Amino acid sequence: MSIGIPGGVGQILQLINQGGQQTPQPGTGGQNNTASDALKPGSQHTGTITAQAAGGRLTLTLQTGQTVQLQQAGKPLPVGTQVTIKITPEGGAQILNLTLPGVSVKADLLTSLATRWPGLVQALSILQDKSSYRAEQLTAKIPTLQNLFTGLTQFSQAVQTGQQQAFLGDSLSQALLGLGIDFSADLSNLQQLHQPQGPDSWRALLFPYIENDGEDPRQGGFFWREQERQEEDGTTHKDIRFVVQLETKAHGPVQLDGLWHERNVHLKLRLHQPPADPNFTPGLQEITQAALSAYGLQGGIQVEITPTFPTNPIQETVGTSHSDYNLST
Repeated sequence: MSIGIPGGVGQILQLINQGGQQTPQPGTGGQNNTASDALKPGSQHTGTITAQAAGGRLTLTLQTGQTVQLQQAGKPLPVGTQVTIKITPEGGAQILNLTLPGVSVKADLLTSLATRWPGLVQALSILQDKSSYRAEQLTAKIPTLQNLFTGLTQFSQAVQTGQQQAFLGDSLSQALLGLGIDFSADLSNLQQLHQPQGPDSWRALLFPYIENDGEDPRQGGFFWREQERQEEDGTTHKDIRFVVQLETKAHGPVQLDGLWHERNVHLKLRLHQPPADPNFTPGLQEITQAALSAYGLQGGIQVEITPTFPTNPIQETVGTSHSDYNLST
């Protein structure tokens, strides 16, 4: 599936380093050939993006085993993207075709990061022993339920860049790198979940959050996609469907299911157990109505008690190959 995204088909990337070594192939007598021996003007090559670095630098591993360093302007291609390039007379690399990581890759990332971010938990544990000050700094960068909207906005921007500095800031990032803590690979994986896999596919932002001070971070998920709606007159409109999933001590698993249609926002909060406070639902409806009105929107929110969540973006994405995984239970 070729996808037209920023940095897509037709873009010319800069070749940074053509000296990558090739794994000796059978019949070559063990001799290594450098990538520069093969990357002649007019030649075409197919490979996979295997790494990202700051500033849009990419590592392309060719089918021959050679590696090529590329510089890409704008949003970088995600790790796992298959790319066919053609070497231009000027020595650039023009993208002829690309295929974003498949659903199976996305499914593996979702199932491994949806409920826990092992790297973040491990980093906090290491810092508690080595530097409680740095541990406090890292904890302060994690969204909390009290500032979830602001925290998600900032974390989303960091994920889009795929860079640790955007998440932690330069000073803290350098300090953690000095202690051997690097979130670059995790942020790159989270970045892949932003990429659309098809017209009806869910895009995802998996995020850490802390409910109460002193607790380990949990994982939540924000999912969204476009949905087409056909009017009686035959015209077609696109609405935004979005789902937020997380867990709290007071309510257990929580899902907010929303549909954004023009200036109307319809929300449904799903819980497994009825709220203990009888004023919870009317209070929530009043707050929601006021918030929507403040932004010139119409709509409202309903509260539904259900043993399972009928809308499950992760389950829809991973499919039958991961049918044992169910975030709604």
